[in-house]
Amino acid sequence: MTQLADELAAWLFDHLEFAIDPPTDVNELASRMGVDAIITQKMFEDGRLEQDGTSATIYIRDGLTENRRRFTIAHELGHRLLLHPRARAERFRRRVAGDDEERFCDDLAAAILLPRPWVQREFSGAPRSLKTVRRLSAMTSTSMSASLVRLAEVVRWPESLLRFRYVNDKWRLDAPAAVPVEIHGTIRTLPATTDLLVHVGSQTRSDTRSRLPISLSGHAIEVPAELSVNRSVAMALVNFRGLR
Repeated sequence: MTQLADELAAWLFDHLEFAIDPPTDVNELASRMGVDAIITQKMFEDGRLEQDGTSATIYIRDGLTENRRRFTIAHELGHRLLLHPRARAERFRRRVAGDDEERFCDDLAAAILLPRPWVQREFSGAPRSLKTVRRLSAMTSTSMSASLVRLAEVVRWPESLLRFRYVNDKWRLDAPAAVPVEIHGTIRTLPATTDLLVHVGSQTRSDTRSRLPISLSGHAIEVPAELSVNRSVAMALVNFRGLR
């Protein structure tokens, strides 16, 4: 659904004469799309769109990081675009429903925050490194995970991003991004994973290349990775392609 989302985002920017110039001003975009207010409050879900006729309000959960808040607003704008009776989105509405609509609105949020033509122009040929992912994340005010996924979609990066958290004296896998479908849910940490990340973290705060021990589908392997380790969070840029 990525291509579909890119097409609809391109139509939206063109229709509203909204400049493709990240970081996308989601508050201004929401206003131009007829959203009357964006309200932060305590709630269970990250975001919710309520609309009655032409009136619309977006509710955002209190406590979200700024990057998550921006992504959530963009996601709810996706629902707004699909549901608004005057939006030229009929052919898109016919092709998404239910859970598919939620996934599509995530794709549309990425297309709004990290527009394909801009990413292609600015990052084609960029070094495949954590530094590049950070640069895209900073320029677009999005998470590193969202940025890495977009680099995979737009400029065909083969890498995945593994995020680890240090919990109870162990490094635990927290949120993998852009992992090949065939190995979804099969990646696990090992005692050797903790040993390596503890060692790297004690030696440097700079990005460093090493071989990362992990379990993949129940088999212990070492995979080339670029690592960044701080006190409680670690990142690994890993290329799983061709390992299976």
